[in-house]
Amino acid sequence: QKAEAERKAREEVERKQAIAAMSPVDKAMAECLDARVDKNQPEFSALLAGLKNGMWPDDIAIGVARVLKDRMVVEKKWVEKSLKKNPHKDKDYLNTLLIMDYLKKSMGSGA
Repeated sequence: QKAEAERKAREEVERKQAIAAMSPVDKAMAECLDARVDKNQPEFSALLAGLKNGMWPDDIAIGVARVLKDRMVVEKKWVEKSLKKNPHKDKDYLNTLLIMDYLKKSMGSGA
């Protein structure tokens, strides 16, 4: 048990050192994921919730939005035009709109 506790403590220190060495956007995302109450919540959902809740300042939020867009494109969930009968129930479409809103902010700010 003592060895297990030491291993966990060592992993915690290593994790904090890894986070400290990350870019500001990666650091914010890692901290958000580490703060999840439900560790089984998918990373995408946790990060999207952080974006919706205004968890980060605009510059970080825009970086998170870029990462989420890349993930959605890879997973073929990036939907700029919903083909569903009721677009307001199309989760992928609504998530795309939310992320596009943040990406438009980056264009407006000259970033």
